[in-house]
Amino acid sequence: MQHLSPLAEPSALATQRRRPRVGLIVPRSNTTCEGELQDFATGRFSVHTARMKTVAGSVTSDFQAATLQALEEPVRDLELCRTDIVALGCTTAAMGCDQDKLAAALRFADETQVVLISQSIVQALRDAGARRVALFTPYTQQSNVSIAEFLGQAGFEVTAAVGLGLNTSPDRFALVSDLSQDYLRQEAFAMDIGDADCLLVSCTDLHTLDILEDLSARKGVPAISSNKAFFDDIARLAFD
Repeated sequence: MQHLSPLAEPSALATQRRRPRVGLIVPRSNTTCEGELQDFATGRFSVHTARMKTVAGSVTSDFQAATLQALEEPVRDLELCRTDIVALGCTTAAMGCDQDKLAAALRFADETQVVLISQSIVQALRDAGARRVALFTPYTQQSNVSIAEFLGQAGFEVTAAVGLGLNTSPDRFALVSDLSQDYLRQEAFAMDIGDADCLLVSCTDLHTLDILEDLSARKGVPAISSNKAFFDDIARLAFD
């Protein structure tokens, strides 16, 4: 039998420099955030997506425990991909949990950088100089109240909120990514934002990147989407 020499470990010179790797975690039914982030990356960084089980129920300690548990498997998947950044692209999960506990659950190594869409939104609102926020989502009133409470703790007042009420079942929520930009533009145009100084469109499954300028022009205030804030934050960390 021919003698086979043991395989040598690859040397440092044998490995190539690579683009930053971003690990994206989204709910199972989300089909928008991944594609938009891929387009946004445009060869600057690679995107590797893992999906988490959607956690139903109100934002309570049970919700937090269930969310942290639901993140375990997708985080393990991204660890195998050796992603440099782990980014949580679910506004409900991100805003409904303790931010430090959530970041710890996503960080599989000391050097792993974490992006929480909740913090991305807060930073974007601060950058826009917002104080009073009008909120547009595909969610129920109960979910919008939870978002308003989170934003209130961050120093913002939600003065108006409109939700499309689609997160009442998995089948209904799967419709979110199919909503046309014309429909979303129409519904947001019709919204009374009162004395708000910023319009926040919140949900990573909504296709809103291309209508933000139209919304801002019609409403006369900056229009921010959760995805735009999220992607800007990811890019900043990827190239820090």
